[in-house]
Amino acid sequence: MSVCGPSAYVIIRSLLTPRSLNEVTFEEIVSKVKEHFNPAPSEIVFRLRFHKRSQRPNESITEYVAALRNLSENCNFGNTLDDMLRDRLVGGIRDEVIQRGLLAEPN
Repeated sequence: MSVCGPSAYVIIRSLLTPRSLNEVTFEEIVSKVKEHFNPAPSEIVFRLRFHKRSQRPNESITEYVAALRNLSENCNFGNTLDDMLRDRLVGGIRDEVIQRGLLAEPN
């Protein structure tokens, strides 16, 4: 710990509080530092990415649906996945004629 510098030391101490450095292993310190500087994105981040995704220029509908399916993997939509995919497809499709046709369909 003596080579990490004072600012890093302060961060590490705050990450371990209320425990002291003498009470934790080196592996625990590394784990806490990794969590702090590389946090796992939350479900809401994945859902935001999903909901913001619209069909791109020159992207086929098949490619767009595949991209939505890929983005939905960490969203934890559960049994609402099909509804979410449908809603995002209809809302994000570029072709207004196809969009109107989809909106005219019952559910």
